[in-house]
Amino acid sequence: MDPIRSALELARTLSRLGHPAVLVGGAVRDLLLGRTPHDGDLATAAPPEALEALFPSLRRLDRPGGTTFLLPGPEGLLHETVSTFPGTLQDDLARRDLTVNALALDPRGLLLDPTGGREDLLAGRLRFTGEGADRLREDPLRALRLARFAAQMPGFAPTPDAVRCCREFAFPLGTLPPGRRGGELWRALGTDPARFLRWVRLLGLRDPFPELPPLPASAPPFLRRTCARTSDPVARAAALLETLPPQDPPAPAETLLSLGWPRGALRDLLALLSLPRDGEIPDTPAARRPLRQASPENLRRWLLLDSLRDAAPSPNRRALREAALRRLALPSRPSLSPKLAAHLEALPPDLRKEAGEAAQDRAFLEPGMGFEEALVHQLRALSPPRVDAMG
Repeated sequence: MDPIRSALELARTLSRLGHPAVLVGGAVRDLLLGRTPHDGDLATAAPPEALEALFPSLRRLDRPGGTTFLLPGPEGLLHETVSTFPGTLQDDLARRDLTVNALALDPRGLLLDPTGGREDLLAGRLRFTGEGADRLREDPLRALRLARFAAQMPGFAPTPDAVRCCREFAFPLGTLPPGRRGGELWRALGTDPARFLRWVRLLGLRDPFPELPPLPASAPPFLRRTCARTSDPVARAAALLETLPPQDPPAPAETLLSLGWPRGALRDLLALLSLPRDGEIPDTPAARRPLRQASPENLRRWLLLDSLRDAAPSPNRRALREAALRRLALPSRPSLSPKLAAHLEALPPDLRKEAGEAAQDRAFLEPGMGFEEALVHQLRALSPPRVDAMG
């Protein structure tokens, strides 16, 4: 079901039960910009206890500005978000971060705009609601969110007053929980990282991610080329991290995990960063094995990133690219002749694993050689008489 239609239907239900509710925030902003919202957030003055009685399956999150409930939708996915607030809806909208996010739509289609957000949308302005200093004192992360919205919304820019407030406030963002800060960086990677880095600098946000080496003041060429070719946040994150100054020792996986990035994407990112970057690796199967064992998605990312680097061509680099392309063409579970399969099965488990991995390495690295031929060579090396007897 369409998330906005579903959210407005829920708002009607709450209103009929005596708890007026409205669609708020980014969904209303995107509707006014002619974009398709991906979720629907509601706000209501209903007491949290009333919502819990109406929807026993919702998840409750208590926050300083009110209580937020996450409602499960089809197949267990989170559907709508319902936030409660003390006081009036006008007060709630006036305390939000930006005027373009302080918009509400009631179930009848009436737009509520107490801070001039619609006019700012038309003008391409990103402006704090009320006094910018007050909004930043309430939540210093709003300075980083401002940079992210400037990257997310082409044609929009913070107002001079918003820039001045951020620069004067100068809160040490690195002291905020890493998951909150890291979430903004991950969202920025999916928008326009170059604009995000530029606004981080223009807003005077110093060292917002102390877990990482210092961010560049502007996007390096490698990151720009990557963003021009793909919107994949994993590939973009790899390009960003590769352009940062090296750390000694390198940041452990736990550091990136603390930034709150999606676990599946982070797993892919760490595996991608472990692959060779310049083609100059030892000529051994063990050194090449990470490339052979990479997922097809990461192999495609690796090929893309390798094609965008400034590294000079080399025989080893070409060989690795050709090997990666062959790996993409290899079946995930190669079929074997009955006799060869029986011979492999007769080996002790450790030798069977060794033979299979060595054969995959050889098929991966040698042009024109299939897995079955490579396996025969490997089995002959392990037990020549028995394999030769197979004919």
